[in-house]
Amino acid sequence: LPGQVSQRPAQAALRLWWEQWGLPQTARALSAQGLYGAAGLPLLTRVPTLRAPLPLHAQPGQRLRLALAEGGRARAAVLPTEALPPPPPRGQESPPWPSDLPPLPDAFVLYHVPNPQQHLPLALEVWYRWAASGLGEATPLVLLGVESSQVTIPKGLEGTIVPYPSLPTRYLPQIYARAVALFHPAPATPAGSPLRLALAWGVPIAGLEEPTTEALVGDAAYLAPATDPRALGAALVTLVVEPAVAETLAQRGAARAAAWTDAKFLQAVTQALSNADH
Repeated sequence: LPGQVSQRPAQAALRLWWEQWGLPQTARALSAQGLYGAAGLPLLTRVPTLRAPLPLHAQPGQRLRLALAEGGRARAAVLPTEALPPPPPRGQESPPWPSDLPPLPDAFVLYHVPNPQQHLPLALEVWYRWAASGLGEATPLVLLGVESSQVTIPKGLEGTIVPYPSLPTRYLPQIYARAVALFHPAPATPAGSPLRLALAWGVPIAGLEEPTTEALVGDAAYLAPATDPRALGAALVTLVVEPAVAETLAQRGAARAAAWTDAKFLQAVTQALSNADH
């Protein structure tokens, strides 16, 4: 989309300035009708603010920045859960696969989360202890965004797991088309979540039983607590070995994602902006 991009600083102190002063100044300079976001909304601004409909899990540290951001979220109007921007269509054309990358397996379980390293220990525990033996090398686990040097694979399970480098988003349709299930042992994010892609593209999901994910997927996924790796492993195995369960969840996901349209999203944004406090 044409527009102006302001890159979020990596340093925490600069991020505080960017969230609380840089964003409102940019919005005013562009004569924006509103400011839409998830975390990091400014506490005080003359531009109406809207926040994503899903709850967020605050990270520890940086108390001042988080406190101001929570204040900004509290002042912002909330879009309804069904008013999420639509994900890209499943049938979009994809570019040729990069020749310098190894081929993907014909079928696999996909591990795709926003911060791969943060949730990798739980993913590996679930896979090694409860899923790999049941699925074997026929349906390995592809760790998207994880290098080989970051994974220690136990002897005898080398063929059941495939570390794979990060790829630009334009290649995601090809990756999801081969995935028999998405393993998402992480909370959902309001925008850009792999959970939303899986729902829209008909990939059954095994994920965490927690409020953010539950609000997003409803009954269209097999969820289990993060404190129960065995149940998460059972969820994964079930989606692979019981096609009827996987197909039911995929159909529910597609029906849920069908409600996310440009028209509904823009209508909700317009309505929320008209009701938002300045």
